[in-house]
Amino acid sequence: MRGEIEEVLQDFEPISLEDVGKVKLMDRVDRKYVMPVELLPVLLKQLKEQYFAQEINDNRKASYSTLYYDTPDCHFYHSHVNGKLNRTKVRIRRYDDVNIQYLEAKLKSNKGRTSKVRIKSSGFKDINDEGVDFLDEYIDEIDSNNLKPVLTNSFKRMTLVNKEFNERVTIDVDLSFKKYDKTRELIAPSLCIVEIKQNRRGYSPIGLALRDMRVKKRGISKYCLGISMLFDEVKSNRYRARVRQYEKIINNRFIINKLEK
Repeated sequence: MRGEIEEVLQDFEPISLEDVGKVKLMDRVDRKYVMPVELLPVLLKQLKEQYFAQEINDNRKASYSTLYYDTPDCHFYHSHVNGKLNRTKVRIRRYDDVNIQYLEAKLKSNKGRTSKVRIKSSGFKDINDEGVDFLDEYIDEIDSNNLKPVLTNSFKRMTLVNKEFNERVTIDVDLSFKKYDKTRELIAPSLCIVEIKQNRRGYSPIGLALRDMRVKKRGISKYCLGISMLFDEVKSNRYRARVRQYEKIINNRFIINKLEK
């Protein structure tokens, strides 16, 4: 399966990381889709004329790592699962292939728009004074000094850019999660997350292809998935209903392991 995906990606015209950066979409509307990874080659084969595929060092599948932060009572998690319209996530996102990482605040508005602000970070660790000052500019709901690392996540990402340069698509596979204390991990070998990112919602070839394949638009948060599956101490009944939907889509292929510290 992984080899077939790589083979299909080679049929796309390549685009450099620098050119992908021209489609920043730091303030955007998103559409997310959840499907089994087995459908991905079928989807990609329909899109090679409409999209470029990002290529870095001859590689069209990039490695990402994420460290998520929250308060001791998981304020960000509960804001999401309780349906709060204005909500926040704080993370360090590392682009493993180019060894660059950023402290980011991802902000969702009550208008359905997603914006992202970030500064460079020196590593995966507690947020330093510079990071606290940065976050305090954008987050009013909590004291940034109270944020602690709670969850790590890694995945492989394919990035497509349409040939009009007004849409970016990310396709995430090989997802795994660990509690920050390294006592439990979640592996999702069959999960594929497709996200369409546009300045404003409009025509999208991949959106039409997904519709024709009967893959429905479905919200998913990597952070909430990891927290709800790995943290027994966090109330997760509301998000677990979504998890059951994901399990049905990917034929129950979530794996939870206990780890030796």
